[in-house]
Amino acid sequence: MKLQSTPKPVRFRISSGGQEHSSLESLLSCFDYNELKSLKSQLIQWLERQGPKGNEIAGQLDNCDMMPPFENTIKLFYGHDCETIIKDWFENKSANLRFIDLDLIKNSQRLLTIAYMNKDLMSRRIDDNQWLAAINTHNRIDDIDLLNIKSKIELEIEKNKLRKEYEKKQQEEQRREEELKASKISTIRFRISRPGSIDGWDEITEITGITRKQLLGLYKSGQFCPRIQLNEIQIERLKPLIDDLKYN
Repeated sequence: MKLQSTPKPVRFRISSGGQEHSSLESLLSCFDYNELKSLKSQLIQWLERQGPKGNEIAGQLDNCDMMPPFENTIKLFYGHDCETIIKDWFENKSANLRFIDLDLIKNSQRLLTIAYMNKDLMSRRIDDNQWLAAINTHNRIDDIDLLNIKSKIELEIEKNKLRKEYEKKQQEEQRREEELKASKISTIRFRISRPGSIDGWDEITEITGITRKQLLGLYKSGQFCPRIQLNEIQIERLKPLIDDLKYN
């Protein structure tokens, strides 16, 4: 007796956003334009299996040599202009926001404005210089909101520049001060008399070179140590660890 198996129908899927989709509804909830752009031929075949709406989209894509620009593709798939869809994504914190980057929206002044106003919701951090570079691709800015955003970003960049210059100056002054302290040598003598001072003896040894055995003798006798030479930084470290200090 010969048995024959009936092959199961193959479910044709399309990949977008790292997931495979078997329905148009699923694709629209995870719409990665950049990934779909590289799968145009496969996408058309997949859409032809998605009913009247899918066939309509497939037909329009098939008439294009390449994937249409982002804004046109959004309108084709969602049935509304890109501005309306992007606003909706931000308002509802759509998962699709993780696929939005500056390269996709920089050609539209309105989309740039919407995205900047909601930048905290974007999954990819974009710094002020990147925003400004995207805005400056427009020789003329007609969107008053975007014009205000540009002024705000330029002011913030200038403030950051001045702050960094100030911090750098402060660091340089601190470095020079430390160098001056390190170069200023003084001859000193010190005494230790507090019982608790023993906790700092290792550090005293590190600073002065006087051994713990010698420190123990100084502690018991209550005498000042022999004259030693230290710079100002070393003396500042030593002061909290001792009880008396004399400059000679």
